[in-house]
Amino acid sequence: MKNTANNVLLVGNDPYLQQTRAAVLRAVGASVECRDPKEAMPRIKARRFAVIVLCHTLSPPMAAYLLDEVHSLWPGTNVIQLIPLNNLSFESLRGADAISNPEPAALASLVTSFLGPRPQKTQPAGSPGQQSA
Repeated sequence: MKNTANNVLLVGNDPYLQQTRAAVLRAVGASVECRDPKEAMPRIKARRFAVIVLCHTLSPPMAAYLLDEVHSLWPGTNVIQLIPLNNLSFESLRGADAISNPEPAALASLVTSFLGPRPQKTQPAGSPGQQSA
């Protein structure tokens, strides 16, 4: 099985939001896939992800279904539910590992906390800035 250490699945109904969020998460070292709700379940069944982000554009029943399925198939997978900034009464999911507003900095920080530290890039021996032994 592929290493899931930095694999993130974004699930939502708005391709523009998904691509914007994917760019933000790739900038912090995540390997990101974007799926609409219909495509998400087959992908979740086929592959384990370190983090799954459920967009606020999903209907509450669909988000709850995906959350239950993820935790049933892949215990230990972190699920983040995004909530709209302008709707404090939004129905949050019971069982989500985290709830976040959809702002890029907040999402990137939360996903990074689940993924852990980024691996340090090392320079080959003899490259500028590194001394040979």
